[in-house]
Amino acid sequence: MLPSLATELMMAGNHDISFRQEHFIEARQNSELFPTHDYSFALEPLHGTNLQIGVPREQNEGWSHNQERTLALHSSMNHSEEQCVEGKDEVDSSENQIESYDHAFDLSFHDNDGSETSENDKLALVVAQDLNDNLQLGVGHCMNRDLIPGPDIGLSQQLELAPPIVQCRSLVTAPQHNLVVGMEFSDVLACRRALRDAAIVSRFEMQTVKSDKTRFTAKCTSVDCPWRIHCAKLPGVPTFTIRTIHGSHTCGGISHLGHHQASVQWVAEAVEERLRENPHCKPKEILEEIHQVHGITLSYKQAWRGKERIMAAVRGSFEEDYRLLPQYCAEIKRTNPGSIAVALGSPVDGSFQQLFISFRASIYGFLNACQPLIALDKIVLKSKYLGTLLLASGFDGEGAVFPLAFAIIAEETDGSWQWFLSELRKLLEVNTENMPKLTILSNRDPPIVEGVDANFPTAFHRLCIHHLTECFRRDFNNSILVNLFWEAAQCPTEPEFNAKIAELSQTSSDAAAWVFKYPPSLWATYTFEGAHLTPNVTESLNGWIQEASGLPIIQMMECIRRQLMTLFNERRETSMQWSGILVPSAQRQVLEAVEHSRARTYAETIHPVPDKTMWQKAEADIESGEDGDEFVMKPPRLLRQQPRPRKRRSQEFNSTTTFTHILVISSIGLLLAIALHYRLRKLRHSKIIPRLRLSHKHKGHEKLERFSHYVVRQMGFKDRRECPHLCKLANEYIRKSDCCEEDIYNFFSEEPDADSLFIKLVEEFERCILSYFAYHWTHADLMISQILSADVEPKRKLKHIVMAATREQRFERVTKNLKVARVFNTLVEEMKAMGIASVDDSECTEVMAPVAHKDRSPVLLLMGGGMGAGKSTVLKDILKEPFWAGADAVVIEADAFKESDVIYRALSSRGHVDMIKTAEFVHQSSTDAASSLLVTALNEGRDVIMDGTLSWVPFVVQTITMARNVHRHRYRMGAGYKVGENGDVMEDYWERIGERQQLQEDGRERKPYRIELVGVVCDAYLAVIRGIRRAIMCRRAVRVRSQLRSHKRFADAFLTYCNLVDNARLYCTNALEGSPKLIGWKEKEKTLLVDPEEIDCLKNVGKRLNENADSIYELYSRPNPACEAGSIWKDIVLSPSRFNIQQELKYSIQKVERFKQHLQETPR
Repeated sequence: MLPSLATELMMAGNHDISFRQEHFIEARQNSELFPTHDYSFALEPLHGTNLQIGVPREQNEGWSHNQERTLALHSSMNHSEEQCVEGKDEVDSSENQIESYDHAFDLSFHDNDGSETSENDKLALVVAQDLNDNLQLGVGHCMNRDLIPGPDIGLSQQLELAPPIVQCRSLVTAPQHNLVVGMEFSDVLACRRALRDAAIVSRFEMQTVKSDKTRFTAKCTSVDCPWRIHCAKLPGVPTFTIRTIHGSHTCGGISHLGHHQASVQWVAEAVEERLRENPHCKPKEILEEIHQVHGITLSYKQAWRGKERIMAAVRGSFEEDYRLLPQYCAEIKRTNPGSIAVALGSPVDGSFQQLFISFRASIYGFLNACQPLIALDKIVLKSKYLGTLLLASGFDGEGAVFPLAFAIIAEETDGSWQWFLSELRKLLEVNTENMPKLTILSNRDPPIVEGVDANFPTAFHRLCIHHLTECFRRDFNNSILVNLFWEAAQCPTEPEFNAKIAELSQTSSDAAAWVFKYPPSLWATYTFEGAHLTPNVTESLNGWIQEASGLPIIQMMECIRRQLMTLFNERRETSMQWSGILVPSAQRQVLEAVEHSRARTYAETIHPVPDKTMWQKAEADIESGEDGDEFVMKPPRLLRQQPRPRKRRSQEFNSTTTFTHILVISSIGLLLAIALHYRLRKLRHSKIIPRLRLSHKHKGHEKLERFSHYVVRQMGFKDRRECPHLCKLANEYIRKSDCCEEDIYNFFSEEPDADSLFIKLVEEFERCILSYFAYHWTHADLMISQILSADVEPKRKLKHIVMAATREQRFERVTKNLKVARVFNTLVEEMKAMGIASVDDSECTEVMAPVAHKDRSPVLLLMGGGMGAGKSTVLKDILKEPFWAGADAVVIEADAFKESDVIYRALSSRGHVDMIKTAEFVHQSSTDAASSLLVTALNEGRDVIMDGTLSWVPFVVQTITMARNVHRHRYRMGAGYKVGENGDVMEDYWERIGERQQLQEDGRERKPYRIELVGVVCDAYLAVIRGIRRAIMCRRAVRVRSQLRSHKRFADAFLTYCNLVDNARLYCTNALEGSPKLIGWKEKEKTLLVDPEEIDCLKNVGKRLNENADSIYELYSRPNPACEAGSIWKDIVLSPSRFNIQQELKYSIQKVERFKQHLQETPR
């Protein structure tokens, strides 16, 4: 061996050599070739395969796919240690190209006894990356490797190898698949895959003999071939191992181009890496690559199915994307706040119907910087499931397409565009106060026209000239006519347009008549403000859609989103480089116009007229026919009159208009304008005010407009008989009847935009409630009675008349008879709350909280605020706090005793007329019961929450004083509010009893109470609305004047209370939706800290509230904060967009009412 010498491998003559039957060539990557002797030999090169050497030439044809390949290797000694390989491949193919590739081949040889050479006895052929014109390959050399050739190799023999198949791209070498006894696999599937891959690489087909959970046996499909392999499962583990391999292949491999083991799954695994890098690879390219790498010819269907299988694994299934669509919409709204993402499915089977997406960036850009121009278009998708992509785009300052909204519909119907445009309208309404005057471009298909008319009635709807031109081309297949029509459409002025149309008419009168079937205002440029003839949206976004059209729905939208991100970033970076005020295109147009118009005004020249002596002879008069010399021009017949005398002229001047006249006329006009303004304002407000008819003769017979009739009038109907179903829905909604919202939705169920109409009608009901309860507060009991009574009063019989006349007497008799029962019932309720009532007295369980923790002071929480301020909402949040959640405090509320009073329940069930009297009758007893429970709980040292208005300052101050001393003395209820004979008022609500006590049951001293105050304040108008609505739902009475008085008194006394308690908090509940807002707080001895922007609410209620107000306009002293800009009254009730919504609802309700009336009149 001469390890220091180099070996040169060169192409030689056409000699063949034969290795013995058991010799193999093993090819691996990243190895090197290190021969040590002058041996020339022939071998069969296959990239990345184990080839059996020594078979006849006829069998070698099978291994090389019917191609004769020989490799000539010639070894020579030199000191440069360079190796070269030359090869030629005799293949008839004109489509192949030379491509460099980088692989390495290990060649190991076996002797007759099957023994293999050692690790150092391997021959590695390294193919260089770069090939020269002679196809020479550099071969590496190793000093420690020896080549042991088979004995049949001649020393002077040379092999000739045809050049390799020329490739058009880099190929991946097939992996090594050696099958040896003892090889292990993770499971049976891995075992089968390994055998399959080995069969494909070695070009033989195998047939499964036995296959179950523990065994797998296969053999060669050739009849005479003895090759057979047996694999079995190892005990206790899923691992499979090769137990035996019988014989060697004598079949010579398969001679056809296909392969039985080349299944769809194998195709998917073979091209997986390439498809991940290039998902747009075509099945034809997959066929070519498999044929060139593996030598297998497959059908187009196999390649397509293999690609679909691996793409499904890469991108997920279409069905999975539809299942995740609601989550995807939620994620869009989470990651892009302010975006719109809505997915709708069929209520019957849950199948996908519609998807609407508009990103916040697109909405903001369109409303703030784009022209008020929207182009509509659609694209049919080419995915697995049918679908159509609807597009709405604007145009930026440069005239480029600006995508605004996308929608995907499963099936295009007449209502598809109606739904899409309704979502687009809602998108614009939500994000802008004033809807811009839009111009819409489309092909004006009937569904689009109907959708635009319904959702954008004030928009200019123009025709796409591209669509119109195609229709013109179909009817008149004449390029001259088409060009004339296109030039006419582009004319910027009317004279130029008329000239082109005249030229078109001279060329073809039929074409001119066809053109005027469509009004020029729909397509001519000179009538169009938007300066865009065609949307051109599809052409602009064609690249996006082509890339995403075949993907599952989420991936398709993600592809569009990525394109949008790129578009926004690129255009943002481009625009940041602009320095002018206008966009570059507009700036260029302005500069061009300036250049053209700079001297346009004085472009013409006025030439001088010479002296008379230089005048030329006058030409003959064309009109008179006379010669210029004979005609003599005479002066006019009229002479200037004599001037007036100076005295007369002064008198006439004094009779002309003076400054005083102008001032008087202007003042009169100003007064008329002011009077007209207030007149219109009064008429507008008079429509909102509910109608009230007063009877001066019979007091108590006032008649107030019912809520359902009020809603009908607000919606613009002249007669309530036009919409009986609307009246019914209004009555159910104001009463909050069961399934009232479901009935409203069912009312619009047949409409294409039922969801939108449902939301709008509910919002309109809420606006009507806010305005209906904003007036006639002195007749609040009449409002509640009418709402709770039947919509149509039945005919009154004599019995009803008698019962109504004797109602007052019966009321007094019933209350007198049940007086004892009332007192007993109140005591029982008090005992229940204290937890000391016996089983015989009540079936209730103990509700009294345990004694407060011994290591802390008990807590008294005073919960205060006017009626309807929202104390219950704040109290719910407080009870969720960690301290109160574990305290099990006693909650004391007078209304709780009132609701449980037998008399109150009995009288309230009799009707609605006597609700005020009923409430007043049981008020004192329920208040006494609450006071008794309060003093008992404080004597026992319980944690207490007292919920009330806290509007009576002496009571609250005495209660705080009692709580400060109750740990030392016991108390009981005092005489209360008393008026002496001399007119003096005495207020003594609590009375001290017994001796001084300081010890608890365990002998420890009682700790003093920690007193906390939680106040709730809100706009008095909202409080009135809440109070009346609560009275309707609870079937209770309410006095608005008392309600306003409670708000005013609490607001005045809040700061006084803060100085008496330990901790204080103040909440504001002005928000219609949302949690209460903390606007003031105090801790221990510190002063009250307030939010300066929100504390005005407390000041307005305390200082400016009019407790005798009868409507919202009388609620505060001027300026009235309830009617200012930003208030609920201005922004919701008097919203500028309310009229348009009412008109839309009126149109839809009329249609539904007519349909329902038709169904009732149609006989079944």
